[in-house]
Amino acid sequence: MIALAAVEPDRAHPAPVIRRAVPEDRGAIVAFCRSTWGAESSDYIERVLDDWLTRDDGALAVAAIDGCAVACAYVRLLSPACGFIRPAAAPVSLSR
Repeated sequence: MIALAAVEPDRAHPAPVIRRAVPEDRGAIVAFCRSTWGAESSDYIERVLDDWLTRDDGALAVAAIDGCAVACAYVRLLSPACGFIRPAAAPVSLSR
């Protein structure tokens, strides 16, 4: 069982929607990874992103606010009953 903690949304902090990433999310994902780790940083997510978007043994999930991806995590299925979540990436500005 996977449980997610929810934060009550307010006008200043709209509630994110968790959904499967689509290729159109690539630009937003790359942008928030670069803003999180620095433009000159070599974050691994940018290198594996296209593979994660097309793999059939897992799914790239995003948290989206107003339709724009603001955080991501890759969930890989190890068996029908077991999965592994790669560390998530999100800009520090979304921390509460």
